[in-house]
Amino acid sequence: MATPSLAMIPSAIADSKVYSVLPNNGDGDFTFNRDSSATRVGQNGLIQTVGYFGNDIVLNGDFSNGSTNWALNSNWSVANNKATADGTSNSIMFQSNVLQDNTLYLVSYTLSNFTQGSININLSGVSGVTRTTNGTYTEYVTSGASPSGRLDIQGSGSFIVSITNISVKEVTGDQPRLNYDISNGVVQSCPSLLLEPASTNLITYSEDFIQWTDAGTTTVLSNITNPSGGLQSYLLSASSSATNALRYDDSFSVSANYSYSLFLKAGTSQEVRMQIYDGSSFFRFAVNPLNNFAVVDQSGVNSYLIEDFTNGWKRVSINITTSASASTGYLQIYPDRTGNLNNVYIFGAQLEALSYATSYIPNFGQSAGVTRAAETCFGAGTSSTFNSPEGVLYAEISALANDLSTRKISLSDGTSSNAIYIGYITTTNKIRGYINVANGGGQVVDFTLSDITAFSKFAVRWLSNGNATFWANGSNVGSMTAGAGFSSSTLSQLQFTREQGGTAESFFGNTKDIRVYNEALTDAQLQTLTTL
Repeated sequence: MATPSLAMIPSAIADSKVYSVLPNNGDGDFTFNRDSSATRVGQNGLIQTVGYFGNDIVLNGDFSNGSTNWALNSNWSVANNKATADGTSNSIMFQSNVLQDNTLYLVSYTLSNFTQGSININLSGVSGVTRTTNGTYTEYVTSGASPSGRLDIQGSGSFIVSITNISVKEVTGDQPRLNYDISNGVVQSCPSLLLEPASTNLITYSEDFIQWTDAGTTTVLSNITNPSGGLQSYLLSASSSATNALRYDDSFSVSANYSYSLFLKAGTSQEVRMQIYDGSSFFRFAVNPLNNFAVVDQSGVNSYLIEDFTNGWKRVSINITTSASASTGYLQIYPDRTGNLNNVYIFGAQLEALSYATSYIPNFGQSAGVTRAAETCFGAGTSSTFNSPEGVLYAEISALANDLSTRKISLSDGTSSNAIYIGYITTTNKIRGYINVANGGGQVVDFTLSDITAFSKFAVRWLSNGNATFWANGSNVGSMTAGAGFSSSTLSQLQFTREQGGTAESFFGNTKDIRVYNEALTDAQLQTLTTL
């Protein structure tokens, strides 16, 4: 088979870049953007935060230079690379003029020797999560504007605790995500490039379930490894009856889509329920963790998804459409619905105003929610990379959801007048191949898949006379006739979007392979190339 003129098989990334294997002179590289951090599943099967972070703005955060750079009130002292509050007051320790106003920061620190009270970090008037136990913590905090630029370590309850390894870094985003699928607890060897739209986790405390309303249940921090690799999962137990539930209050828009997701690991319970009450109607979904998370109840749920993670964890996601009278309601987690006092491990709750759940967005106390920005990936190739009169556009891709959204990968001259694209359309489980030539018009072929969220292989082959064919999973699924062929050097860029009437039809999904061939491959070659 011919060698492609451009090939991107996700393997190498850098800040603001996704590298192509061919060409290797940089012309085939994609420009990437996301103005926030995000998470992915790494090669070790654990959830990892990725993003472009600034330098650590904390000076002497490990106290290796004693108390230098810190202003200490009387209850604080520094020794053995730690700052310790002795409980004599609730005064602060701080650094001035280190923060920018209204800026998102990644904050981390380690607490030890906790005896009493509570402690939190405050960025220019905005407090992070309140902590009451030993551990290493990570959270995102958007700084305020007063007092300007000040980092405070503060507590209450005559707090006695030691703190060290304090780090605060600005989140600026821009690092692509190579995401690894997990099947039956086994991490797959080849990653895919994950591109997602903007979304917000509306749950203020996505991991600290002590902050939720504990209605007759027992919620305790456990030392079971969570999906991020830390030891901060929770054990949720029924304490008296099947009506026990952990609850999170929230408001809901009317007649709107919401997705609620949660990581679960089997304890002793045979029936764990996730429930949404929108202020008017109940939506219920229950699984049996002891029977491979078999679904045992669903009521009012549009769709659900149960995903594999390592160490016995599953991510359970449900989607609902709120009623026309939705208002203030709540989320619930029932540890047991059988009337027994059983338990389940929980981690990483998420509520999104979307019709499907996206990758996990940690929220460590931001009441307005934490937002992952939309991702773009564009601009690979030049007019010298592609032979316009004939060729093949190939992609191995999957959709994030069958949500009837238009998601396209295009090879074009930067406009919709001269373009070839492959993408999902606004009909359930439909994929489209398309060619448009400025002097010949446009033609499409639509093909129905059994599941667009599963990986499939597609190719559009075009000829110098304007004829084209669309291939899907080893078969020729239709022909197109544009009426005229492309002129030489017409096509100049490959991108994960297509401009249509001034609107970007961005591709959000997973990509394992994308290539452009500068010759029209034979039917036999296309069958081999696209066969799963």
